[in-house]
Amino acid sequence: MLPIRLGSCNQFFRSPPGLPNVGSFGAVRATGHRYRQQALNPTAKLAASFTTSTIKFSSATFEWKLDAFKNLKPNKYKSELFWTSERHPWRLSFYPYGDPNIKDSDYVSFYLESEYNDAFQQIHFKRKDVMFELYSRVREVEERQVVKCRTFVKENRSCGWSQFQSRRRLVDALKTDEDPILLKAVIQIPNVEISILAPNPYSEAVTANFLQNCKHSDVVFRVDGRDIFAHGGLLAARSKHFAALLSDGKKETADSVPTGKAVIVVTDGNHEAFLLMLRYLYTGSLDFRGCPEVKAVDLFKVADKYNVGSLRDTMEDCIIDNLTVESVVPILFDFAYKYTSLRKTCLKFIGDNFEAVRKTGALNELESNPRGWEVYSGLMREIAEHVSTGRANN
Repeated sequence: MLPIRLGSCNQFFRSPPGLPNVGSFGAVRATGHRYRQQALNPTAKLAASFTTSTIKFSSATFEWKLDAFKNLKPNKYKSELFWTSERHPWRLSFYPYGDPNIKDSDYVSFYLESEYNDAFQQIHFKRKDVMFELYSRVREVEERQVVKCRTFVKENRSCGWSQFQSRRRLVDALKTDEDPILLKAVIQIPNVEISILAPNPYSEAVTANFLQNCKHSDVVFRVDGRDIFAHGGLLAARSKHFAALLSDGKKETADSVPTGKAVIVVTDGNHEAFLLMLRYLYTGSLDFRGCPEVKAVDLFKVADKYNVGSLRDTMEDCIIDNLTVESVVPILFDFAYKYTSLRKTCLKFIGDNFEAVRKTGALNELESNPRGWEVYSGLMREIAEHVSTGRANN
């Protein structure tokens, strides 16, 4: 009978960069089911009246095969990236001789890792209340372990088991030195519609052959003194702002060059952020690996300026997902106060975590060097109100 163990992860760690991908990435599939939960009706007064609410789970299964298990080296092996939504890339990692941080070679180690959306580890989205199981099989020997609820955040991106299964038991099951090990993850996230996505195979081709292609472009954006070649028709179709900017009535915004291309000078832009925004408009992809380094804050600002709503909202969620007691005050006073929803979220975060925020010293630094007295005094007053409200509720 296949053993099942429930519980929390016993090991979290950050993945060291630059390790090679090894192994074949097998079948990928998604299923959906519904979990019915009994909830007490809050309007019931005398009788205990119950209503039924529905929590929808989506399930995704990922399989990964490593050939010749017996010949694997005492290294960390990483699967290819796989995606459960446009925001959420994942990876499996496997140690055939155990996690070196634990130093127990009698077991194999197996982890599920939430990955960054870029190579510079700037963009990461929280995965909340994830239930998942990890599974391995060599011949007839199987192991399955389950985590019932886990939130993946930037500081703790990995979850799994340093002692997932006895290595000796797996080796004894081998019939030949070429026998593989099959590894599998099943991921369930409540109230999130999972769509199985590999990185869009056309993204790189579109970017290489259209964006930044001088030959076929008809508009040039000059940002930080550098030119970005693009296509007005595509941008107009994807963005009302660019449609207005490039329309006949807006010709005064662009200069003409001998080649017939319109040149639009962006005077207060970030070149890398502007380029990634255009790439998003071309591909619809949040896979920014292989792109220049850009912070979520810079992408949020440029997407807001050019009214690319889907990218702006996504980057706002990314900023909120990664708020910490150390970062929330600088973020609020630097730029978030200008945006209603970000302002409210930062103020609530400070109110809910005031003692921890106060101990960082960030508020004291602002007091000695406020960024504009009106902004400073208004925000400090709102912080005091949120702190008072939080204490009253407690």
